[in-house]
Amino acid sequence: MLYQIHLVNNIFQNQFEVTNQYHEISYFICGCLNTLSQMIILKTKNNEEIGRLYHDKKCSNSKYYIKIKDNAPINITTVNLGYKEVLFAAHLCYWAYGNVKNQQFYCYKGIKKIATIFIAIKSNDITISCDIKDNIDTTYILLTAILITKLHVSTLHLPNLKILTNPQLQA
Repeated sequence: MLYQIHLVNNIFQNQFEVTNQYHEISYFICGCLNTLSQMIILKTKNNEEIGRLYHDKKCSNSKYYIKIKDNAPINITTVNLGYKEVLFAAHLCYWAYGNVKNQQFYCYKGIKKIATIFIAIKSNDITISCDIKDNIDTTYILLTAILITKLHVSTLHLPNLKILTNPQLQA
């Protein structure tokens, strides 16, 4: 399944849409994309949180967590190998590697390739395309794609996002 996240530097936009291959909205990305230490939340169309990406503020800049609904947090460690960067989730045997120069990253589960992430950068416009082989890995891959973008595209001054809440849930 192909998903796209279109990040536009628009101060009026409060969240980013994640569209599927049929250009239908599947998810929303909410949070602050400018700062590595800020939390990112992945929500369904019904405003239900299904995953989050956050930074461990006690450790170095290379330790992140992905928390998927009803699962324990997954520790994501970044390793810089010079011209390539590797993201590794030891507990799940997930790993991703690639480089921004080629604007392409690959995600693996063990030795099986589960996704390809393309990052297209044009002035203040970024499009992240995720070609995901298995729908089971969708939440993890989308949050990993956002982490890769946050690590490498901070110079574009992405917009700060306010987390929208569902007024019906506040009653």
